[in-house]
Amino acid sequence: MQRMILAICLFAVGLLLGCARSDAPPPPTAAPPTATLDYQAIYPASVERPPTASDSLAMQIDAGEAIMRLGLGQPDDVVIAASGNLLLVGINQMLLGIDPSRFELRWQRQYEADIRDVAISPDGSLAALIVGQTQLHLINTESVEGQHILRFRDRALRAVAFSSNSRTVALAGLERFSLIDASDGALLWTQRQSSGGAFSMAFSPDNRLLAMTLSHGAFQIVDAATGNLLVNRVDFSGTLLGPVSWSADGRVVSYGRSVPGVLVEYD
Repeated sequence: MQRMILAICLFAVGLLLGCARSDAPPPPTAAPPTATLDYQAIYPASVERPPTASDSLAMQIDAGEAIMRLGLGQPDDVVIAASGNLLLVGINQMLLGIDPSRFELRWQRQYEADIRDVAISPDGSLAALIVGQTQLHLINTESVEGQHILRFRDRALRAVAFSSNSRTVALAGLERFSLIDASDGALLWTQRQSSGGAFSMAFSPDNRLLAMTLSHGAFQIVDAATGNLLVNRVDFSGTLLGPVSWSADGRVVSYGRSVPGVLVEYD
């Protein structure tokens, strides 16, 4: 009799425990691993984003497979340069160094005036940027330390470009353009222009020639060693000329025009 009562008690306790287990919530499971980021909002610490602000600036990266958005309101000036694993974005007075493969903000730096143009050396070690209208800054892209700061009076600086071997920097302003040694900031030569300031510049693959489009519709090629004018072609229609680039063999120069769908090649 006692054994029967003990068995019934054990059965009842087991039944109660089973009910308790069935009513208990399942134990928490580990969160699934985070997928690779294809979107990331980047906001410099010095920029306070209002709660209602929307992402206003978008950059399409990797052939349309991903978008990076910088929520910075409506910037007045945006300039972009890329080389290797570094993307530089100048937004008003802020320069952002971004890893485009990971969509990560590597560093940021604030300047005292708007960034008008930016270029990265082909080897990725240096960046040149025009700050305001009278300063050229050469910085180390790894340490973000300023290598050299060059100041020019009454130049209205507009465009900057590195040579293919990363050794020199072409700098253009209103009616004048110069060549600068990237290692020490030394001014190698300065020439005058008669067609306003340069809009875009590009060195030939062998660094012997420098092609540029100018604000008043002129296309020019100069000797990169001296700055002497070799080619001067003027578009008298008043059409604005766009960015200039060389073919890989250095035999053809292409530049855009503001007329939709027009691309000019100069042999």
